[in-house]
Formats: sequence, structure tokens, C-alpha cells
Amino acid sequence: GDHHQGELYIGGSDPERSNGMTYVPLTALTYWQVRLHGVAVNNQSISTAKVAIVDSGTSLLTGPSDDVDAFFAKVGARVNVYGTAVVECSELKNIMLSFSLGDNIYELSGQDITLQSSIVEEFLDSEEAAYFEPAVLSTFKSGLSICVLGLQGLDAPTPMWILGDVFMRRYAVEFDWGGKRMGFVGGKSGPGGGDLGKWLVCGAAILGGLS
Repeated sequence: GDHHQGELYIGGSDPERSNGMTYVPLTALTYWQVRLHGVAVNNQSISTAKVAIVDSGTSLLTGPSDDVDAFFAKVGARVNVYGTAVVECSELKNIMLSFSLGDNIYELSGQDITLQSSIVEEFLDSEEAAYFEPAVLSTFKSGLSICVLGLQGLDAPTPMWILGDVFMRRYAVEFDWGGKRMGFVGGKSGPGGGDLGKWLVCGAAILGGLS
């Protein structure tokens, strides 16, 4: 997604990469599931969901539709029928989306949650533009930069957020099967998250589940 190389480390932790790792205990052994204490945009809560799943098989961030719509409203995003959102990139400059897991807060900047950006004219010529109503895209002024967001609404019987590859580009993630916990350590903000975006798999963990 961001053209930066990732890394998979199996059987332990890479000591050069895991310095400063913080851990969150698992709350279920069916998925890599942890307790979610809150989701906020610039310190303003947008969610009451209590469950987060870290999933390398999910390319985006997903959350309850009402929560995600609240975020879209804050940044003035336009959304197509498939849930893909685009926004003027300037609206993301001062945005911070944060997730409270365990005793720590993990932040994603507007740049972190951007999949791609282009000027309006380039976007209108792209395949993605075909999935938006022309009247919606006509509200963007010529010459502006448009960002495609890596965030979508997804409703489940139990309200939850899935922290997929967008989150894992920003944070190196340790899937610790033996300790029944997950570890996180952050790189710099922005595409690629420095060179830390990777998975550290301890023991015989299976990505996406503990079976």
C-alpha cells in the first residue's frame, strides 16, 4: 500500500526492532483480540466499542459504521456506495486518530490513514473515480489534493474495531502466542512508519487466530 518493505520475524522478538515494546493481554483466544478502552479524534471520543482485533489479513482500519461516519463528518469526507472515502488532504493535517489499548494510546495521523493522494484532475481520471457520483466529486475545487482514506465502516454483532494493515504500517506488532498478549512499538508518523512496520511472531502463533 505504501511501497515500503515490511518484515516478518518468526520464533521470537528482533531485539533491534522491539526496543520500547508495550504489551496488551488478549481477551479471547479465537482472534488476536484485545480490550479497547476508547477511540478518539483529537481527544474527542467517537466510539463506545470495547473490542479491538489486530488482523494482518485486513488491509484497512474498520469500525462500527456510526463511529466511522463520525470521523468522516469531522474531516468532510465524501463516501461512495462501497464505503470508500476521499477527502481534501488539507483537512487531515491536524487530525489525530487514537486508540486506547491497555495502558497505552496508539495514535495515527491523517497521513498514516491515507492510502494514496493525487490532485483532483488526476483522481477524476482514475478507476476509483468511477465509483463516485459525479456530483459528489464536482464539489472538489480544481488543483486540490485529494486523499483516499484507509478507513471503512463495518458492523458486527459485537461492536469492534479491526486494526489492519493501516495500523500495522505505523506500529510493529508482536503476536505473542506463548504470553497470550500482543506487543506494539511505533515508528515515525507517515507512510511506512519508518522501517518498523512488521510482524514479530513469537512461538507457534498463527496470524489471525490462535488455533
